[in-house]
Amino acid sequence: MKIGLLSDIHSELNGLELALAQLQLQNVDQIICIGDVVEIGRGRGDEVVARLKELAIPGVMGNHDQYSVGHHLWLLKNGDSADPTLPSRLLKPNTFTYLQHLPEILRYEWAGQRVVISHGTLWTLHPQTRPYIFKRIVELADADILILGHTHIPMRAHIEGRWVLNPGSVSERGSRTCAILTLPELCFSVYDIVTSEPIQEAFIDYP
Repeated sequence: MKIGLLSDIHSELNGLELALAQLQLQNVDQIICIGDVVEIGRGRGDEVVARLKELAIPGVMGNHDQYSVGHHLWLLKNGDSADPTLPSRLLKPNTFTYLQHLPEILRYEWAGQRVVISHGTLWTLHPQTRPYIFKRIVELADADILILGHTHIPMRAHIEGRWVLNPGSVSERGSRTCAILTLPELCFSVYDIVTSEPIQEAFIDYP
């Protein structure tokens, strides 16, 4: 089974389309979005959400998704209804509903592996994070494979037989990458969405 992973789109429709093209080229069986679909008050977030919905891509809520929902609600309550710019600063109703109902965590069992997906606001792990924190978070997640986003850094970490994976970000402000997890082989490959070339992610091994 080949699972396509993309994260941290930040309302950049072009980045999303490049990532989708790469994943479709690799004939993935499933695509998952790991949060930060939109950006507050900028970009093409409505179009990004429409595209994810069109392709029925499951996803989790990122911190920017949560902020955008809050920002939208604040504008509805406090914005000047006579301000002609107000409608352009609000999310479209379908976008708002989509973001509001994104879960914080998705859980799957694929090829006998317990896979947990979360954006990273619950559990943030960098390549420089200390080993005991990696171990504790994987235990808290109750996962064989924990997939995170948020940091924009592609990463693969091995902790006492368990894995933490991060595909990086499709955004121009991030790594411009997506990734593929192949099971049961447990192969994790990261791709540059502009060149379509595989790249080497940060690898951490805590035996």
